[in-house]
Amino acid sequence: MYEIQITPEMKTKALDFAREKVESGTAYARTEERYAPISDADIPYLGLDDKSEQWLKKVDRKTKNQIAHWYVGKVGEEVGQEVLATLDIPHECPDKWKVVADPHFRDKTDALIYPNTPKESKVNFRAGWRTNHKRLIVPPDMYRNQPSDFYIGVRLDLPENKVYVYGYAVRDDLEWADYLPLPAYAIFYDELKDLSELKDC
Repeated sequence: MYEIQITPEMKTKALDFAREKVESGTAYARTEERYAPISDADIPYLGLDDKSEQWLKKVDRKTKNQIAHWYVGKVGEEVGQEVLATLDIPHECPDKWKVVADPHFRDKTDALIYPNTPKESKVNFRAGWRTNHKRLIVPPDMYRNQPSDFYIGVRLDLPENKVYVYGYAVRDDLEWADYLPLPAYAIFYDELKDLSELKDC
């Protein structure tokens, strides 16, 4: 497991991205089918500054859900990329801001490791942030329609500005978990493989 410090810049960049994505009208319309809804009681766990926290509490439920989940996902991506760089794993990432600028653009992965080589593989960073999150979770439509070769489990402690990157799973490691509030493909964090193994994949 790797522990990474979240910087204020990471949070600001992620929140700006989430707001622009949602306000542009290009956000994924089925967020509530993929993720548990956000309540005002959840918002302090996002680790926002007071002004942003109060603003998020005032927006409508759909907007609140979309912005919160895009924000969490973006922080997870930023941290995941930092870990890949720390491990000297060659990688490149799609231009996420293009998702905001072009409503027809759909990125198919969070990162490519070993790009333009026979070892090129798709990586998806999966971020949990609630205190009870113990699993890497992939929504069923994403698992089936946007498959990745590797899924990296990221557990965010946003109020404390810390992230724990537990490891990775291959697609076949994930099991259908119909006992979850929103059924999905999942694996416990403590069952993930060490990220250093990706250097030998």
